[in-house]
Amino acid sequence: MNNITKFLLTGLLFVIAVLGFAQNNNSMDLESDAYLSKKFKLQTHQLAQFIDRFNFTEPILIEQQIPSRAKNLLMLLNYSDTALIQKIKTLDFINQIVESDVKLSLDNDNWFAKVACEFSFKKKPLQVFLYMKRKGNPVDGYSWRIAGVEASIFSNNKKTERNGITYINPLNNEVNFSELSKIFGSKADVSAYYQDGFEYNALNTFRDYILNEDLIFSHVQDIQYHFKNVAGYYITIDNFIRMETNAGWLISNIKK
Repeated sequence: MNNITKFLLTGLLFVIAVLGFAQNNNSMDLESDAYLSKKFKLQTHQLAQFIDRFNFTEPILIEQQIPSRAKNLLMLLNYSDTALIQKIKTLDFINQIVESDVKLSLDNDNWFAKVACEFSFKKKPLQVFLYMKRKGNPVDGYSWRIAGVEASIFSNNKKTERNGITYINPLNNEVNFSELSKIFGSKADVSAYYQDGFEYNALNTFRDYILNEDLIFSHVQDIQYHFKNVAGYYITIDNFIRMETNAGWLISNIKK
């Protein structure tokens, strides 16, 4: 990005941020029908609308300003995160998207949803993150699938080192594997006795907990979208529910 472009984008960020701050803190505007209508038009209400605005198929109309792709992208940033809107990396990202005409698509495998859910685990509240991916194609259609799960009750590393204690005597078969009674009766980590090469799979454990009704779903708490390899960047999109024009589905993080 050249210095002129950086200067223009920095100035544009500043102007839009200041205007947004002024509008969101004017009590008279907040009470007017005109402001409520403007707020509704500027907020990004659905992921599909975010995609359209990102791709500039839906220009965001700001009073007395000519629509542009750069302005659309700037309006899709979370203004409450001042570090995000002031980073050169953010400006580089916007400039690259505009110059290369990069488009987001829901028809590829480069994105997923991270869904925060509340379950009860043995009658106690537990937050579980489900990683959801769409599978299918435009001809046959799509469906959501659970691609991964994360929670405090699931360990990502179940490999237990042999320490001289966690083993079954090689002659134990001659006495009807009597040591199994001690293992299962002591609530030990059974995976310590698994054969080498065992790979823990949280999804399988999640399935077993659900089938045994140890885990019972309550409700969805929050949804976050992640888009990978967008012109060499990784972007995160969150839903900001607030009484401001800069609200709804917005970019909360950009990583190179």
